[in-house]
Amino acid sequence: MKINPKVVTKGLLTFTNWFSAHSVWNCGMALTMESSFEESYAVRAMLKAGKILGLGRTEKVAHACCDRYLQFQGVHEKDMFDMGYGYNIDDKGMVACSCVADAASVAASIIETVMAYPDYPGNSAYLDSVRRYIDYVLETYTTEEGVIGVGILSHQVNPMRTYWCANALFTEVLVLFAAATGETKYFDAAVAPCEYLALFDYKNTQWKEWDSSPSEVILYTSSGVLQGLSSPEMKKRLAIKPKGVLRESGFAQAEDGVKEASNKLTAQEMTIANYNENKTVYELLHARWKEFSEWLYKNQDSTGYYTQPHTKNARSYEAGLSWTLCNAYRSGLAGEEALAAIGRQLSIFCTDNAKIYLALFANDFATSLAYLSFAAAAEMLAENMGEEFQLMLEDGMLCPEKYVW
Repeated sequence: MKINPKVVTKGLLTFTNWFSAHSVWNCGMALTMESSFEESYAVRAMLKAGKILGLGRTEKVAHACCDRYLQFQGVHEKDMFDMGYGYNIDDKGMVACSCVADAASVAASIIETVMAYPDYPGNSAYLDSVRRYIDYVLETYTTEEGVIGVGILSHQVNPMRTYWCANALFTEVLVLFAAATGETKYFDAAVAPCEYLALFDYKNTQWKEWDSSPSEVILYTSSGVLQGLSSPEMKKRLAIKPKGVLRESGFAQAEDGVKEASNKLTAQEMTIANYNENKTVYELLHARWKEFSEWLYKNQDSTGYYTQPHTKNARSYEAGLSWTLCNAYRSGLAGEEALAAIGRQLSIFCTDNAKIYLALFANDFATSLAYLSFAAAAEMLAENMGEEFQLMLEDGMLCPEKYVW
């Protein structure tokens, strides 16, 4: 493999030491990092790292986080998860934000906790909580075609009837939940969002996220795309021709100027580059991933950084791209190019330059995503190298002073 096990050992231990020094690790009243949805990615990384490193403490921490998620479910809106922001209300009593996408990040971490500890007595409550969230979104923020809306944004109820990040992250939750519970209707519910993800014009969304941070679009969209491609159940369901879920929705405009953010194509006017009327939704979704993966390979420089607009607040997403590529590689959707890209990026995460560029160990979101990238790479090395990699980790754990962030 082209991933350096010494680099992964250093990164996994350094980021685990960082996380174990956080308030989350204490499971107390101050159980927070920055925003709940950002914290959820560190929890997902910890689940992987804890298994590889044999850290029993991670189970208690993961369950404490899930308990907190359940306790705060509904503080923004019925059955929606707390995101860690958007609590303020306007003069009409409307909460600022209750976003489907960021709540989905929380839901995914709960599902993965259940899957990591399948015998835990509280799992039924965790799954019931996620089910309520899913059902509420499907009932409240879904178009007639089955595409997902944004939720509450800027004190407005669903000003964007369809939006890319909501479809992407909610699709991931639908597929994970269906796989964890065997409730196949949630696989069915993921079909329309997958068609949306395969065909939406990601370079021309309302907020032009591609211009400010391509890595944000790729990281989030790929979460749903890769779930759709790697699930055998979804592969069967996506072996159909597109039904035309992309529709113009009237440009409903909110008071603050936020407009409908779909790609403005009607069912009869699909002109996306990868669209072909003879292709199935699965084939189109695969073509979409190929677009993204080629961008990742062509826009990473020799040092491991990605070429993109250098807006500092938009850089955090870049730290999770190796996690995305690890998921693709393990699913058979990426090859040697992915390993090389992962290896280059991970090699910079423990450097002082990365601390400055990505604000690692200061910006919790970027740090959580980098941790998740190392944890995903460590999973692959553990599978491929076995005892050799395990011995490297054990040697590192004997010298914790070498892995201080």
